[in-house]
Amino acid sequence: MSEKIQLSGAVIENKTLREIVYERLKTNIQEGFLLPGQVLPLNEIAKQLGTSIQPVREAIQLLVSEKILINENNRSVRVTQLTRNEYSELTEIRILLETHASIIGSQKRKESEMDEIKRSLVEMVDSEKSPKEYHLANVKFHFNLYKCSHSPILLETITGLWDRIRPYQAMHVLKCKDLVRDIEIHKKICSYFEKREFDLLRTALKEDLQKTKYELETYFKENDS
Repeated sequence: MSEKIQLSGAVIENKTLREIVYERLKTNIQEGFLLPGQVLPLNEIAKQLGTSIQPVREAIQLLVSEKILINENNRSVRVTQLTRNEYSELTEIRILLETHASIIGSQKRKESEMDEIKRSLVEMVDSEKSPKEYHLANVKFHFNLYKCSHSPILLETITGLWDRIRPYQAMHVLKCKDLVRDIEIHKKICSYFEKREFDLLRTALKEDLQKTKYELETYFKENDS
């Protein structure tokens, strides 16, 4: 009979180099360190990450398949750059799916899940002066809402849409000089979600998503021309 032991420290993750490079690149894109349209030379990526070119190529192919990157040629790729019409269409689809997920989530939510949503709202408020932290807290807040729907396919679809628009959200937050109004909208979303006031919840979420679209108009006018 073997003795029970208790080891300290986190569980060792068994990840391939491709997975590590993939996660590093995706995080840098989603958090706004790599901007839409920016060219990514494969050799430079391999050099900065201290790896060979092969796992970089493999990671790039995964990101291309997710439409996060676009192949330029055999030597470089670029971060996907949406047109104003594409971003507008994605916003309209997000409004439909995310309001649907929020209403289902509001109906099904547990108290522990509601507590987690409130904690992520507090993180947003506390990080008002730190755009990068605010952006991450904003993402957490929204997905805490949607996870309450307990609808894996719906959540997977929403995640795919967010993967395509997150660089723009990060860029918007980093340039925004006043996040007070944004925080107030999210406070309303949290309140309506908790009280199961579905019509008001739908309206507040729509306001939030459309607000970002309108505030990115200047960027799209400059880059669509």
